[in-house]
Amino acid sequence: AVAYLDLDDFKKVNDSFGHSIGDQLLCAVAERLKHSVRESDLIVQETADSPPPKLSRLGGDEFTFLIARLHDEGEAKRVARRVLDALTRPYLIGKREFSITPSLGVAVFPNDGTTVGELLKKADMAMYQAKGAGSNTIRFFDPQMQIALEARSALEADLRLALERKE
Repeated sequence: AVAYLDLDDFKKVNDSFGHSIGDQLLCAVAERLKHSVRESDLIVQETADSPPPKLSRLGGDEFTFLIARLHDEGEAKRVARRVLDALTRPYLIGKREFSITPSLGVAVFPNDGTTVGELLKKADMAMYQAKGAGSNTIRFFDPQMQIALEARSALEADLRLALERKE
């Protein structure tokens, strides 16, 4: 399974306390993520001269990680829940305590996709569903998510066209 994680309202940390504090908080989040996933949850292949990374920061406040060697979807749910539980504990940065919550989307191979690109896209879609459901939430990809997104995109295109035509 591929998990796509976004920190809820992280921009408020940068805006209120500065990017230096935000960067420190991101480092603390990454450290907790490293300790929350299993040894088998690698995002890239191990090389002889470097330790294997367990996760990847895509940019900003988004991370992704692989939940490998699954026996069933319940195992992915347990790993995802462990990650959320670890990340929601307060962080001490300098003398200030911060609380942050993540939204996590998960796509499972091969049902949701057979390539990294497909799985990332669908995990991202599930993450946005999690964000919409509230903070500290996990959503697994469901094909209905893609159907709803495509229907919304088509409706938006139709509305723009109707406005141009003054309909």
